[in-house]
This record gives sequence, structure tokens and C-alpha cells, in this order.
Amino acid sequence: MTSRKFSNCLITICGILFVVLLTGHASSRADKKKGNEPPFEWAENHADPGTSLVLTEKNRRRGQRGTVVNYEIQATGFLPDEDLSLWMRFFFNEYDEIPATIDEQGRVQLTLPGWPKNIFTKFWIGDYLLGQAVDVALFSKTTNKRAHAKVFPFTLQAQGNGACSASAEIASESGYVFLIAFSGFDPGEEIQVTSRYKRETLSSTHKASGRGEYAYPVAFGPPDRGKATATAASKNCSVSLKYKVGRDARKVQ
Repeated sequence: MTSRKFSNCLITICGILFVVLLTGHASSRADKKKGNEPPFEWAENHADPGTSLVLTEKNRRRGQRGTVVNYEIQATGFLPDEDLSLWMRFFFNEYDEIPATIDEQGRVQLTLPGWPKNIFTKFWIGDYLLGQAVDVALFSKTTNKRAHAKVFPFTLQAQGNGACSASAEIASESGYVFLIAFSGFDPGEEIQVTSRYKRETLSSTHKASGRGEYAYPVAFGPPDRGKATATAASKNCSVSLKYKVGRDARKVQ
């Protein structure tokens, strides 16, 4: 698969409003930085003691190519005088770093090289796929502290006939790799997990975690396309999720 530059930062001026748009499905750029990786191990649920990071959706609108979504970024445990950056992960192996500051109210503000750090910058994402995550981490070069946050602008999920549910995260730009997750089962109970794609069916039995969850990756390959189904069933609940594969999964929302 040809590597792409996913976070294409655009600055648009409307009065004194500056907007940073992070695109999740953009074309390659000649100025792409190779080997741009964070100085820490990525862990989407990690937050150093006393820190937190929250993305809150404020609004969304239709753009030229699809839907763009505005998020407010709020953090605790970081100070305005720290050297901060917001790292973004796109799928499994693409990262971007954006200089950031934080105000006294804990609002994270993004800047670009050459622009004053005290300019308020809105955070928008665009060109995202169904089931694609906005996966970010606020990192302090001053203290080495960090906090992660992960949200899905366009969820790919299903509710079962009880408390259980299923979701799928698209994990590659090609649309061939997904992370399937089930939740809402009784802790430790046995669940029958079945994956179906065209005439292929794979079924196995697993134990739910102590939180009543079970997750696994699914990989397809060229020229696969169309729909696949993931099902989980226990004695108390069952859930089935349909999702598109390959070229059919690469539709910008």
C-alpha cells in the first residue's frame, strides 16, 4: 500500500479566526516527514497520574469532500508554560505532531510554525472513514507527561438483544484490516464468536474479560470487497455487526 500523508494542516482566515483542519484521508505530499514517530509508546488508554485529555464534539458540517467535525480539546495536569505538542495517530503507523499550548482553563490550543502561540485555533477533522478513530495524545516535553484520548466521529457499531454490543474500527487505509470489539457480556462468561465473509465462516469460543469484553483483529486482502459480518453470542445476549471491506470501506463520510 502506498503511504499517504494523512494530517494535512490547512490554515484558513475568516476575520481573526484560524482553523487547523486535520484530514484523515489526504493525498501524498512531497514534504512528508519520514520517521516522524512519538518519543513514547502509544497506548490509547494511558494517562499519567493527575492528567487527562478529553475531546468534545462542538459541531459538524458538510465540506467539499465530506463531513468536517469540530472538537474542543480539554486537558488537566498540564501548565501554560510547558512545551507541549499534540500527537495524532492515523491507523497503525502514521503520526503527526502539532505544537500546542494550554490556557488557564485547560483548553488546548494548536499552533503552526511561524504563527503566534497565543492565537486561538479550532480543531477540525475531515475526510474520515466510517469506523476511523481520532486518536491523539498530549505530550509535555518539559515533564514527559502525557494523556491520550480516542473518539470516533462516525461509529460503526450494533446493539445486541440484551446489554451486549459490537463495534468495528477500520485499522488500515486500504480497508483490509479491522479491529472487532464486543462488550456488555457477563465478566468471564463464554461467548461464541463467528466471522463471515462471502462463503467463508470461522467460529470459535472465547471467555469475556473481567469487564465483559472481547476484541480481535480481522485481516482481508486484495481484491476483497463487499460486506463481512461479526457475531458474538452467549446464553444471555447476542449481537451481529455488518461492515464493508476493502474499496467499499474507503468512502469518506
